[in-house]
Amino acid sequence: MPKSKRAAFSLTELLVFVALTSLCAWVFFPPLLVPRLELNERVAEKMLRTIHTGQHIWIAEEGAAVPLARFTREAPPMRAASKPNFRLPLAPVSFRSGPDGSVVRGGYRFMDWIDRSGSLVGCKAVPTPQGYGGRYEFSLRYAAGEVERLFVTP
Repeated sequence: MPKSKRAAFSLTELLVFVALTSLCAWVFFPPLLVPRLELNERVAEKMLRTIHTGQHIWIAEEGAAVPLARFTREAPPMRAASKPNFRLPLAPVSFRSGPDGSVVRGGYRFMDWIDRSGSLVGCKAVPTPQGYGGRYEFSLRYAAGEVERLFVTP
């Protein structure tokens, strides 16, 4: 009884297809990530400016900046202690700190910037994971109010 030949791909044809597909992905996929990286960088800068504004409210109410863990969970206290504090935290709901006090949002990890003397001086935003979150590391000193950008080597 003769066997009927079925149409199928050979192993060589499959390997060539996989090689060409991966080569095309390697060449064409990175330029598609550039708009995403730029969006992540803009979000990180805007979040640092939001944190700066919120910290100035905390400084006006309490006299000092507060760590991100407290900033993201509590509202600034009201001056009149007899009134209950029904205000909400100044940070968006999606901007909540984890157990280590840092926040991950938009491809960046936001964390407190503490100087050598142990005092809180600002906030930093570091891309995570490296290469897909963004190309820059941002830092903000609460006293100066300016966002500084530092290129991160891939």
